[in-house]
Amino acid sequence: LSRQLDNFFAVYLPWFLETSDIYNDFYTVFAGGDDLLLVGPWNRTASLASSLSDQFNAYVCNDGIHFSAGISFHKAHTPVDVMAEAAEEALLRAKESGRNRITVFDETVSWEEVKVLADIENIFLKWLDEGYLGSAMFYRLNALLEMAARESRLVNGSGISIGDMHCTRWRALLAYSVERNIGKTSDPEERKRRIKELREKLAEWLATWHGKLRIPLWNVQYNRR
Repeated sequence: LSRQLDNFFAVYLPWFLETSDIYNDFYTVFAGGDDLLLVGPWNRTASLASSLSDQFNAYVCNDGIHFSAGISFHKAHTPVDVMAEAAEEALLRAKESGRNRITVFDETVSWEEVKVLADIENIFLKWLDEGYLGSAMFYRLNALLEMAARESRLVNGSGISIGDMHCTRWRALLAYSVERNIGKTSDPEERKRRIKELREKLAEWLATWHGKLRIPLWNVQYNRR
């Protein structure tokens, strides 16, 4: 078992990175045994981790053997030991949350959730490209998801005090922000349809994902800076 696991990380992984058109600029700091540490372009790291998880699962053919990952983001010239320590902390959070998960942007999600959030990211991109959303409204979502996340923590805790009630306003603020910031169109009915679509979709995502929504949101924002 140990030798077979080592083959995946020490033999297959380097070959996969070298022959891939997408991931061939990732640098292997360490890969062997049942562990790996890679350094590469920030906006392809989560995609690579998801791909490796799928390939690892296909390789082991065993639901009892899990693939967990932790991703940390750093500025250029950050020492590797600092990056490794931060990534190890993120990995620990993924394991403590039940394993078979990934921690990215300080949020821990399952591999199935990663794929759903990737679909949401594509919808964000479509809305921006088609003018449904302006950049101001898109950045406003950061504050709204923080409010939704806080509400979720309070509801799942011991209750909400009067002093904490402000976070429950995110639905009203979302409706107001969408109405004010929706992209202009010459057709009033089309604008109403867009407002309804965005308001319902965003409310559903915020209520479902809370802080985890920052994964697709920040991916888009950082890629477009």
